Amino acid sequence: MRKKNNIFIIIPARGGSKSIKKKNLYIVNKQPLLQWTLEESKKVKSVDKIVVSTDDNEIKDFAKRFCVDIVERPKQISSDYSSSESAILHTLKYYKKKNINPDIIVFLQCTSPLISFCDIEKGIKYLNKNKLDSTFACTSFDGFIWKKNNKKFVGINHDQRKRLMRQKRPLEYLEAGSIYIMRTKSFLKDKYRFCGKCEPFLIDKKKVLDINDYQDAEIAEIYLKNIIIKNKIIINQPKALIMDFDGVHTNNKVYLDSDGNELVLCSRSDGMGLKQLKENLNIKLLILSSERNRVVQKRATKLNIECIQTNGKKIEILDDWLKNNNLIYEDVIFIGNDVNDIDCIQKVGVSFCPNDAESLIKENVDHVLKKNGGNGAIRELTNIILSNVND
Repeated sequence: MRKKNNIFIIIPARGGSKSIKKKNLYIVNKQPLLQWTLEESKKVKSVDKIVVSTDDNEIKDFAKRFCVDIVERPKQISSDYSSSESAILHTLKYYKKKNINPDIIVFLQCTSPLISFCDIEKGIKYLNKNKLDSTFACTSFDGFIWKKNNKKFVGINHDQRKRLMRQKRPLEYLEAGSIYIMRTKSFLKDKYRFCGKCEPFLIDKKKVLDINDYQDAEIAEIYLKNIIIKNKIIINQPKALIMDFDGVHTNNKVYLDSDGNELVLCSRSDGMGLKQLKENLNIKLLILSSERNRVVQKRATKLNIECIQTNGKKIEILDDWLKNNNLIYEDVIFIGNDVNDIDCIQKVGVSFCPNDAESLIKENVDHVLKKNGGNGAIRELTNIILSNVND
C-alpha cells in the first residue's frame, strides 16, 4: 500500500506582478491561469494533496472552489524579489507543525498553462525510476544564444567564427519553467529546487511557454484554443469504433487455472454500452487484438462484435479492414491502452484511452477517459459518442 501524504503539489501564487497585474488570475482562453494548473493537478492520481500558497485574498477565494488546501503566504516572502523556494519552505513548515511531512514535492508554476497532468505524472515516474533527488521539465534545444559583452555581441553556446551544423553540436536542454519535482529531505537540506542528484525530464516543445508578459499570454491563447478545438472534435456520425481488447475490455490482467486456461474480467456495463451504441447508431464495431486467445473471440461473439486477432502490426490490419469496408481513417474512433496501439491512435479521426493506459498513449490520444480498462472505460466512451450524436 502506498504511503499516505507521500506526494504534494505546491503552487506558489502570490498576488503581485509587475508585468501583468494579478497575473495568476489573468484570463487566458476564458479562464484564469491558476485554473489551468489546478485542473491538471486534480487529474494526477498519485498526488495526495494540492496546496496553493498565496498572500492574496482573491486568489485564496478562487482556489477554494477546487477543494485544495490554502496556505497563507506571509507578506515578507511575497515581494517581487522573494523566491518560490521561500514559499515552498514556508508551506513545508506549516504542515510539519501538523505532523504531515511529504516525501516528494511537485512544485508547479501556474504561468505555464500548456502542461498536462501526463507531464506531471511523467516527471514523478522519472524521479523514482532514476532514483533522483530532483528533476525538472525541459526540452531539447538547438538554438544559438548571444550576449552583449563590452558593447560587442558574442556567442554563448557556439563559436560564431566556426558554426557547426546542428547534427554535430552537443545536445542542449532548455528549462521549461513549469514543473519541478524534489524529494523533501534533499530540498530541505539544500533549500533550492535543483537539489541533490538532479536530471531533467523531457516534455513536448510545444508545451514550453512561461507567461511573463502580454505577448506570452497571446501566444498561450492561440495554443490553448487549438488544443481545446482538437479535444472537442468528436465525430458527429462515426462510422466505426475500433477497440483493443486487453487493457480496454479488461483490466489488463489474466487469471490462470491449474490447466493453464486463461480467464479475464470484463464489465457488463461495457457490454450494455456497446449494445446501446448498436441500437441507436449505424456504426461498425471491431475488436482488434494482438493477443491470439480464445477468450477474446468468445467475448466478441457474446457481444456480437467482429474480432480480428493478429500477430502482425495493427495498423496494417486496420488499413486493410477500412478498405474492405469502404471507410477512411477520419471516420473512425479508436480506443487503445498500450504502445502497440500508437500507430492506430495517431492516424484515426479521434482517439481515446482508459485512465490507466501507458504514459506514451495518454500523451498521444485526443481524450483520456476517467475510467480504467475493464472497469467502465468502454461504457464511458459509448456514452460520449451517443450524447454527442444526440446533441
